[in-house]
Amino acid sequence: MTRTDPTRSRKSEDAAASHRIADYVPLYYRVYTLLLQHIRDHGYDEHTPLPTEAEFAERFQVSRVTLRKAMNILEADGLITRQRGRGTFARKPVRPSGKTGFSGLIENIVHFQETTKVKLLAFERVGLPTNIAPLLDRQQGEPGLRIVRVRSDATSPFSHITCYLPEPEASLLKRNELRNTPVSILLERQGVKATQAEQWISATLADKDTAQALQVEMGSALISLTRIYRDTAGRPIEILHELYRPDRYEYRVNLSRVEQGDAPRWSEVPD
Repeated sequence: MTRTDPTRSRKSEDAAASHRIADYVPLYYRVYTLLLQHIRDHGYDEHTPLPTEAEFAERFQVSRVTLRKAMNILEADGLITRQRGRGTFARKPVRPSGKTGFSGLIENIVHFQETTKVKLLAFERVGLPTNIAPLLDRQQGEPGLRIVRVRSDATSPFSHITCYLPEPEASLLKRNELRNTPVSILLERQGVKATQAEQWISATLADKDTAQALQVEMGSALISLTRIYRDTAGRPIEILHELYRPDRYEYRVNLSRVEQGDAPRWSEVPD
């Protein structure tokens, strides 16, 4: 009688799943991600030419056509510049001027209002879905408000934002008031102030609708950020689910070493 090793079976399934995901994400986009990481890791400045396309193609074991397509994305994103007769050079990334108010999120709400624009995709009364209701301390199907927007700068769209609000907060917002203003600011104008927030970050792949909204290939890797705002009593008043293009977003936080016991610890430095 043949016995199956369940551990080996699970590993095989995980490997197969990873392979399917890798096949789903276009090769040139995976190469683009590798190029971006290589440039950042090696700290190229604006005066030091990058390796040639032929050298990169050999390094990553891809065709020149695939490599060139990945380089074109880097150039379109303003991360490299090509100079005839001199080569290709990394460009210094533009850093946001504001610092985070919530655990290293690189965004400043006022700055975003001034320098970006928003396209409203949905503003609708809904029953709170199964995955959202518990996070808002509500029961599935209770009334709420769903808002979907895409935020862009002068270059391209960079974030896809889905927001859910429970009652009574849902009734405080009007469609024509949204414009470019963050929901948290609109709520505060109505006397509902968020004083606490919890957030977590993971990764996901772009589905058809999100890929179209963010102008990326379906199956492209995205940064997924979920944030829950709470009022002064600790009651959840808003939940955000934001999807970011990884080439347009950076998570950064300042840490300070804290000596404690035998092993050092690292603690976040307040802004």
